[in-house]
Amino acid sequence: MTNMPADPAPDLDPPTAAAMWLAKMQRPDAARYQQDLDAWLAADPANLAAYNKAAGRFHDAKMLSRSTRWQPAPVDSPAHRKQWALVAVVAVVLGATWPLWNTLSPPAIIDTNSRQTAAADTVVASATIDNQHGEISRRRLPDGSFVSLDTQSAMRFAFNPKARDIWLDAGRARFSVAHDGRPFIVHAGTGTVTATGTVFDVAIAPGGAVQVKLLEGGVDVQPSIARPMPPRKLKAGQALTFTRIDHAVLIAAIDPRDIEWVDGMMAFESAPLSEIVAVANRYARAPIRIEGSGLPDMRLSGRFRIDDPDRLAANLAQSLDLTVEHQPSGAIILRR
Repeated sequence: MTNMPADPAPDLDPPTAAAMWLAKMQRPDAARYQQDLDAWLAADPANLAAYNKAAGRFHDAKMLSRSTRWQPAPVDSPAHRKQWALVAVVAVVLGATWPLWNTLSPPAIIDTNSRQTAAADTVVASATIDNQHGEISRRRLPDGSFVSLDTQSAMRFAFNPKARDIWLDAGRARFSVAHDGRPFIVHAGTGTVTATGTVFDVAIAPGGAVQVKLLEGGVDVQPSIARPMPPRKLKAGQALTFTRIDHAVLIAAIDPRDIEWVDGMMAFESAPLSEIVAVANRYARAPIRIEGSGLPDMRLSGRFRIDDPDRLAANLAQSLDLTVEHQPSGAIILRR
């Protein structure tokens, strides 16, 4: 059981493969499998759904194993404990009943910032994540959720058996929340967004306004922690914006042109060239510049990769019949 192949997915149905993946990710060498896991999750929505369900069952089993009624029996060696801990993970997420946990110790939470005190109820996993200029990252959180963090964004998290708390300090993030009995609470600006299992974006504008976009499931939005009001419930496809000063709430439909940012893509409709370049320059190591009278106001529509300045400049030049000049500094000039 401990010598599992690097990728168990090809020969297994999603629920079984998810169980195997969850077991592998409890091992001390879990980092070596992260890229393969991410690829498997991205290959099919059924894979992500199965993994979320498996993570939820695993959490429930860990809570049961901490009960004073069901105490695990001692095992004879660390190697034996590690081997059977993996068996336990797979068995639980595939539907085994509680008696298995009467003989096996649950795997420890694998995270460099995790800590566990003498009281099991005070297990905490926490970390800070910062993205630099030009970086879009995707990370797996200790509960099995995933977060995609936009360029120049920062967040913190702290998980315990009662709640999963996230603080978005700057920028934008997409959360694919693993199903779990604990609320998943994102703190942004003056308010919070609460979910249990769903997919949504949270972004903080330079002026402090917060926008929430719900892609799947449902969330409750509380615009002001200081002045609590009935939470606003969002449905899939809705976006909500609240401000820092008056906490005014505006609900509208999601703009479909801005949902592929996690993949470095964005769609534009009759947008001026200056707007497209400004968005791309948020990700570019060296800027794209426009030179020529009237050029910044030229409009075009299309779907562009905004995190690859060379490719974008070539596409824009082809669409608008422009020339591209690469300067020694790395800057890219678009001109007639």
